[in-house]
Amino acid sequence: MLRRVPMVHECARPGCDTLTMGELCLDHERESEATVRRRVKRLLPRLATASALVAAAAAGALIKSRLLR
Repeated sequence: MLRRVPMVHECARPGCDTLTMGELCLDHERESEATVRRRVKRLLPRLATASALVAAAAAGALIKSRLLR
């Protein structure tokens, strides 16, 4: 059975009574997006380092397997 959701309702953040059509009001939506952007920026260097290590290990394994033939 489908649950009926009102088209306009309060923001999902506790204490915010701003009416919105989405889950969060515009201010909290922007705040959430900024938080995600900051987290991704902090994580990217770690991912780049990890992917470089994986690529180097894969290249080493490939070279080693060809040398053993």
